Amino acid sequence: MNFYLSISALIVAGLLPFQPSALQGQSDLQQRAVVEGTRVIMAAPQHFTVADQFHGFMHANSSSSILVQEIPDAVYLNILPGLTPEHFQNEGATLIEKGELYLNSGKSGNFFIVSFIIKEIEFRRIMFFTGDLKDTIWINANYPASAEILLKEILLKSMKTVSF
Repeated sequence: MNFYLSISALIVAGLLPFQPSALQGQSDLQQRAVVEGTRVIMAAPQHFTVADQFHGFMHANSSSSILVQEIPDAVYLNILPGLTPEHFQNEGATLIEKGELYLNSGKSGNFFIVSFIIKEIEFRRIMFFTGDLKDTIWINANYPASAEILLKEILLKSMKTVSF
């Protein structure tokens, strides 16, 4: 019986990095920092590391990423009307949810959650747009649909920390 308890404890311990870190008594976000290569400041979720190949963060064990882009001379409010279900369908994705997200700074932005398939695996992408009357900040967070219960809310919480 002790053998089975030990094995169970090891399995649970191995899964802890994938659980919301608030359950582990830790903050679920890192300290806010400038995203390399941008003027955007944000707090990445715990266990995400700075990406080598793009401006943002990644979590290799969960196949998740956060890509931060700046679009100069484009007002994000002018981009939003084109982001229709038909637009996403033409891009091979399905719009699941959309809404407004208020940043901790008081500014607002809009998010779209889409579903798409890569190599027979279903993924989700949160597309978040914010900015000012001159520039747009576009953040894409990608994660496997199977991890949505663990990642969706913490990724949205991370996006709320954005400032520029």
